[in-house]
Amino acid sequence: MPKWNWLNRLFPLHFLPIYDHRRRGKSRSTVPALVETLENRQLLTQFIAAGTDVGVQAEVRILSDVDQNGTFETEATDLPGYGFHPFGNFTGGVRVAFGDFDGDDNDELVVAAGPGGGPHVMIYDLSSEGIPGAVLDSFFAYDAVFSGGLFVATGDLDRDGRDELIVSPDQGGGPHVKIFSDTDHDGVVSDNLTDELFPYGQFTGGVRLAVGDVDNDGLDELITAAGPGGGPHVMIFDNADLDRQVSDDGVLDSFFAYDASFTGGVYVAAARIQNAGSNGYEVVTAAGEGGGPHVKIFTDGDNDDLVSDEPVFEEFFAYDGNFTGGVRLAAGNTDRSESFDELITAGGPGSPQQLRIFDDNVDAGSQLSDNDFDDQRFPFGDNYSAGLFIATGTVVDSTFRFTGGPTRVPDEGGAFDPPTPPLTVSIFVPPSAGVVRDLDVSISISAFRANELDVRLRHVRTGIDMFLFTDVGDTRDGLVLRIDDEAAMDAGDIPADTSDRAFFGEVNPEGTAQLSFFDGIDASGEWQLIIDDDQSGGVSILYDWTLHISHE
Repeated sequence: MPKWNWLNRLFPLHFLPIYDHRRRGKSRSTVPALVETLENRQLLTQFIAAGTDVGVQAEVRILSDVDQNGTFETEATDLPGYGFHPFGNFTGGVRVAFGDFDGDDNDELVVAAGPGGGPHVMIYDLSSEGIPGAVLDSFFAYDAVFSGGLFVATGDLDRDGRDELIVSPDQGGGPHVKIFSDTDHDGVVSDNLTDELFPYGQFTGGVRLAVGDVDNDGLDELITAAGPGGGPHVMIFDNADLDRQVSDDGVLDSFFAYDASFTGGVYVAAARIQNAGSNGYEVVTAAGEGGGPHVKIFTDGDNDDLVSDEPVFEEFFAYDGNFTGGVRLAAGNTDRSESFDELITAGGPGSPQQLRIFDDNVDAGSQLSDNDFDDQRFPFGDNYSAGLFIATGTVVDSTFRFTGGPTRVPDEGGAFDPPTPPLTVSIFVPPSAGVVRDLDVSISISAFRANELDVRLRHVRTGIDMFLFTDVGDTRDGLVLRIDDEAAMDAGDIPADTSDRAFFGEVNPEGTAQLSFFDGIDASGEWQLIIDDDQSGGVSILYDWTLHISHE
């Protein structure tokens, strides 16, 4: 088949009026426009990661709230032929966390091996759809001979806008907590060990972790809890002197979350619970294996930086009272409310009830337990009962792609032909998408003639309209461009002599134009890509185009 024959079919066009201010004498004309409304492309920002426990191939599944109703019915990792097994065939379980290590407001995914594997930690980039991407870091947090498994947590302990990674050993290791931070901004966390501490002396039952701003000073605190074999001991550490270390500032708070005789270990989380405390984070605890599914919430109601000196704010059983497999915890703003978090629980081994989200739905009471849970999910199916480890994360980037191509661009025609209107191709961004913080545009297009194409971008509701590039062409095998204000090459410098190969690259908008013109607007509504072929003869084809939006 000749190279372009399959492109000769024309896609259905309808017509919209548009004004092209660059074409003198061609005022208002009728413009062919191909419009695609992207189904099920809501902004995906909130995720819950669920990792398997011991006994099955270690796997992570990521749930997302596609319709933004506070329930996580969509599995982002449910792709044909795809299973996310970060440690291959390893069956010792996988612990999970999310953290923003580079300060771009988008969380990365952290996975750590459970018992039986080396002390292996990996950090993955995460797409706006919640799909793990490139490995950003991979390392052993302790000596390779340690095989007791790890716990991981993240948080900004030094108020620099970037999360630290906190790692601790599970059973069999000493209570050796390590804190890593990308202080040199090289995109790697593991090459900067900024602090280490031993909160429980010579204890070898493992340390569980959480991070949150308990004292409401804008700085996260490190929360630790003893694993099996020790008392239900919770400790809180603060970096009061902002020197990147919590080990040199003393213990902010220390208490037993349950009766001192309980030695099954404690899981911890930090969450801003509605109607609790002094607007700082509450400390949430759950009993480990051997205890009932007993959840407690501790809060600093009197603003003295301590949660241990006040009555327990709330306590309840997250599952049937007879269940003794332990309860794992996470917290996050899963329903996009203004400021308060939801509490997420997951059962340990033997639990038929998998993942639950608890929220105070502004009823007459001020507790989580007097409301039905917001959501219940079985990430690995109804028959899975080995237990879960969970975490919540956020990605503020979103991607909206036009997939209706290939689409033929109307040709200019001859000197005596009527004016040919440009092609307008639209993407509709759903309501409540968020404010644009940064915008990039990807375009895949071909042009037959030199200096043939003028392409501009318009946000219809605001009327903001700018040229991305002009007079680009002679690229029969295509242009595959990412247009980014920070790119080094100007779009006006795209070479015109690449007719035997495609041109791939990142370019900034031509001349003084900047995509930052769109910063600060509500991203929702219609976006138009307007393509003008101003040379007669040949065929120009648009394959696809994409909006890449970072949100405030």
